[in-house]
Amino acid sequence: LSNGVNETGIHENVVWQNGKMTTSPSVFFEYDMDDLSKPWRIHDQEGKTDLQFTPDGAYTAFHPDGPNPVDFTQAFGRFQGQISEQNGKTLKINNLPGFTERQYSVWW
Repeated sequence: LSNGVNETGIHENVVWQNGKMTTSPSVFFEYDMDDLSKPWRIHDQEGKTDLQFTPDGAYTAFHPDGPNPVDFTQAFGRFQGQISEQNGKTLKINNLPGFTERQYSVWW
């Protein structure tokens, strides 16, 4: 799931389960910008995706100067919550390991 990667209005959000792909609506990431180690919320306006991510650790890179400034955090942790599939079934997520990223980069 992603947000803010492709500003055209088209997104690449999908969920794979047992070899089958289900599209997911656009999502929002809510987190504390001052403390990325606090839990994150990932959800959509339709209520089909509602996840909490709890970080356990992170990799960070911060290089504000130069021709390609970067502010990057990749947090590793666990997901809890649910994702509704197109067929109406709800996929429960319980203690699923994974990662999130918050990134600001300038590309020339």
